[in-house]
Amino acid sequence: ARDEFLGKQRVDGYLFDMRADDEIHDPDRLRTAIMDKLTISTTRKKLIESAMHDMFAEYKESEYKRMIGSLLKDGSLSSRSGKTRINDHEELFRKTPFNGRRP
Repeated sequence: ARDEFLGKQRVDGYLFDMRADDEIHDPDRLRTAIMDKLTISTTRKKLIESAMHDMFAEYKESEYKRMIGSLLKDGSLSSRSGKTRINDHEELFRKTPFNGRRP
């Protein structure tokens, strides 16, 4: 439905995707938006709402949840419980390397 709304006719029948960069459904843009919004620890629900505010109607909520799950699995994010399967009330934070020294 999203591609139809944005004019999928600009994709079908062409060798290259003729959509503007901000119209392309790119998972890297979603990953960046989520990581940029997580400056302090917050719940998954608040993180999704915050990222959705900047990228309104570009991705579905399930895509945000799936991306957060993959960020947890690859170690970019951590949850308070340490688990990768979480609910909306689980607190998330960026995974930072610890080298044993104070800044």
